Amino acid sequence: MQTRVAILELRQANNRTPAACNNKYILGATPIVNLQISQQYLQQICQQVERHYPQESCGLLLGRVVAQVNCIVEIYPTENSWDEADLTVFAAVSGSASLGGSRRERYAIAPQTLLQVQRQARDRDLQIVGVYHSHPDHPANPSEFDRAIAWPQYSYLILSVLQGQVRDHRSWRLDEQHQFQEEKILYTNAAEIDKSL
Repeated sequence: MQTRVAILELRQANNRTPAACNNKYILGATPIVNLQISQQYLQQICQQVERHYPQESCGLLLGRVVAQVNCIVEIYPTENSWDEADLTVFAAVSGSASLGGSRRERYAIAPQTLLQVQRQARDRDLQIVGVYHSHPDHPANPSEFDRAIAWPQYSYLILSVLQGQVRDHRSWRLDEQHQFQEEKILYTNAAEIDKSL
C-alpha cells in the first residue's frame, strides 16, 4: 500500500510540472511525438485484451525514443492489479468520483512490476516509453482518470474492445497543459524497428 501511495505521489508531482519533467518540451512548444510499433506487437496486444475481456487489460511498452518517436521494441503484458486498496489510494485523483471497484472499469499496474520492468529494461539499454490498456465496451479515448494518473513522457495506447473484439486503438500523450493529444501511430514490422535503432 505504501509503495502505491509513493507511486501516486510521484505521478502527481510529475503532473504538476510537466514541462520540467521532459527536456523535449522547450520554450512551450509541444513536439510532434509518434508511436512506432510493429504489426506483430499490436496483434499480440489485441489478443491479450480480447482474452481478458470484459476486464480491462494492460501492459508496458518498452523501447527507445528516437527523433521524438517512441519506438517499441518489446511489449510486457502485466496483470491488472486493480483492487479495493487502489480505490482508496486513488480516491482523491480527479475523475475518481465515478470509480467502480471492478477491473472492468479500471486498471492498475503494480508498482513492484513497474520497478522490476524498469530495472530489466535499463539493463538492456531500453526504457518504458508507454502503457497500453483496454476500454471494454467504451471508445479508445482516455478517461479523466486516465489523464489524471498519466505520466508526461509516456505514450498511452488505448484499445476499444466491443463485445470481446478490438474495434479501435489510438495512442495519446500529454501536452504541457496536461491534456491528452492524439499521436500518430507508425506501423512497421519488428525487423524494421530493430534496424532503425
